[in-house]
Amino acid sequence: MKYAEKPLIHMVLGTSDIHVEKKFGKSKNQILDIGVEAVNYAKTLLPDVQYSTEDASRSDFE
Repeated sequence: MKYAEKPLIHMVLGTSDIHVEKKFGKSKNQILDIGVEAVNYAKTLLPDVQYSTEDASRSDFE
């Protein structure tokens, strides 16, 4: 990152029921809170932060 022309942080968090329940063992609200906290922390390190959802095609749209 030190030598990157345009440094950024890209993070991925599983959001489908399978990931939320089986992989993380948490509620959807807890996963949402984790995602928000992670993005907020990343923005303290770099201004350019990207966020993607893992297994998004099986996630609830809302």
